Amino acid sequence: MFGKVQLSPSSYDTAWVAMVPSRGALKEPMFPESVDWIMQNQHPNGSWGLNPSHPLLVKDSLSSTLACLLALQKWKVGEQLVQKGLDFIGSNRLYVNEKNQPSPIGFDIVFPGMVSKAIELGLNLPLDTASVDKMLSNAEQKVKSNSNALSLPKAVSGTKVILHMLLKHLVKLIVGRRCWQQRNEEIFLDVTCCASAFQLLRMHGYEVGSDALAEFIDEEHFFSTVGMQYTNTSTILELYKASQVRIFQREPILEKIHGWTRNFLKSELLNRAIYDERLRNEVEYALEYSIHNVDRVENRRSINLYDVDKFAMLKTSHRWVKDTRMDQLELDWHALYSSHFMVASVHFSPELSDARIAWSKISVIGTILDDMFDIDGPREELLNIIELVEKWDEYSSVGYNSERNKIVFSALYDTINDDLAPKAFAKQGRLTCTSVHVQNLEMIKCMLKEVEWWTENLAPGIDEYIFNGTDTVGCGIYSTVYFFLGPELSENVLSSEEYANLYYYVGRVVRPLNDYRSDERESIQRKLNLCSLLVNQSNGSLAEEDARDEVRKIIEYSRREVLRMMLQTHGSLVPKAVKESIWKLSKLCHYLYARGDEFRTPGSGKDDINIVFYEPINLSQRPSKNSLMHDNHEKASRVLEFM
Repeated sequence: MFGKVQLSPSSYDTAWVAMVPSRGALKEPMFPESVDWIMQNQHPNGSWGLNPSHPLLVKDSLSSTLACLLALQKWKVGEQLVQKGLDFIGSNRLYVNEKNQPSPIGFDIVFPGMVSKAIELGLNLPLDTASVDKMLSNAEQKVKSNSNALSLPKAVSGTKVILHMLLKHLVKLIVGRRCWQQRNEEIFLDVTCCASAFQLLRMHGYEVGSDALAEFIDEEHFFSTVGMQYTNTSTILELYKASQVRIFQREPILEKIHGWTRNFLKSELLNRAIYDERLRNEVEYALEYSIHNVDRVENRRSINLYDVDKFAMLKTSHRWVKDTRMDQLELDWHALYSSHFMVASVHFSPELSDARIAWSKISVIGTILDDMFDIDGPREELLNIIELVEKWDEYSSVGYNSERNKIVFSALYDTINDDLAPKAFAKQGRLTCTSVHVQNLEMIKCMLKEVEWWTENLAPGIDEYIFNGTDTVGCGIYSTVYFFLGPELSENVLSSEEYANLYYYVGRVVRPLNDYRSDERESIQRKLNLCSLLVNQSNGSLAEEDARDEVRKIIEYSRREVLRMMLQTHGSLVPKAVKESIWKLSKLCHYLYARGDEFRTPGSGKDDINIVFYEPINLSQRPSKNSLMHDNHEKASRVLEFM
């Protein structure tokens, strides 16, 4: 059924997998390779885990070691390994109840649960009775008060600990879906677990219906249902998160759950009823950034919630800005930071360095071009840059009518042909510079069209305006990233109906979002904007606020379509990595335009750039905000090769 299983390198996770019994023979492991891996990967000091000698990872090693011991003891193998593991726990037993020692998430609940399981299996743990009693008592109190149960279902129960880990780590192996389809009581009797499972399964592409959450549709019924357990703030939060994974245009169950859970959480915050600071921060973040979030920022904020110590981040100097002479232009340095922050926030894996650098460079040039067409470019200069890009390799036959055009075109030409094309060829096995060149040409032609609409007082149709604006806000040139994500991206894929639909709907997210937030400013400038266009074309029947409501509907409808297509697996031609990148672009734009224009005039976004790129995770080592970002060319160029 599962074929060859790719094992996780995490000893802790592998131990939980190793404990799963075979369906046909409960006295045998379902994944014997996991048991073999445990037996072959014990450290010389008897522990399992990341780094047993690291002073900040002692509790992590204790958790990993005890989990591996449970697996070996369960199947009655590795007697000598078990004894060495017990010796390691004994030599580090004082750290178990040490409050100042950094802990993995949920350690105070999960570790006592594993201790109970170890006693049940007959393991002679080298822990004194008083320590065990204290540990179990503390765990029970934490579960009751919900002070450390932000993401764990009733974790003291060994069975549910196993289930939670299986849902998290085996969802791609269909175990989670199998349990869901069989309505496994361990999932459906625990609201938190059920909501988490729904999120995980949907976001991994499994077609699970929202009807499984129907019993949670009504707030009053939810709290009064007999046998409903663990109905606290963290449970409501998980239901709220589950209600966000709406991929169809009509999902009344999720919409109603979203309504009452959101109101409940807002009320809890307003009434100061959430006493646990971490949970309160998580609720605040979930409500404020329900849609407009990006993975990198969300991950970084999660690190802050759990007081994880810092890891070094590497930056190397890069001279691209000066090499292309763009430092001689009136470059918007905020845009330089924002460009790299955008792509680094969604494509942050080390192996995607080329993707980050490619998008940063193309985006910076695109921003300069946008300023030329939007603010101060003489028409002759605009037509000249278009002709240069059209001729491309024969640009010398055109010539430059300004030094700025020479700098901008040379930067674009050299970056695509000499920098990005060789790297993309190594990954794709074919030349891709033509595709990137065409996307940039389309972008500036669409920019010129907007200039003509504006200067000649023309009113395009709504669909024409949005589709044209899809290119002017950079959706087209963002596709540069796709060539560096790993999967082969053939011309057949790029010309497919599926890819066209993804591009269409993400454009109907990005362009309207941009217009929604710039409506007031552009109205003063008497520039075209989707909101004002809707009002004007309604012949007075649509008020300004009604037009803004219509724009919000377009955005939400299109966002769901992008999410649905991203999760679609049957008959999909576009590689999943590309679809995920398009979905992340949608999320990123919600983030950028949540309150204003974070790309051009970063507000809270400036703080996010600081915490992602510069600010140490260890709060005691934070530099002052004033020392983090300086408007100088040296630092701006360094950010382009943030790894």
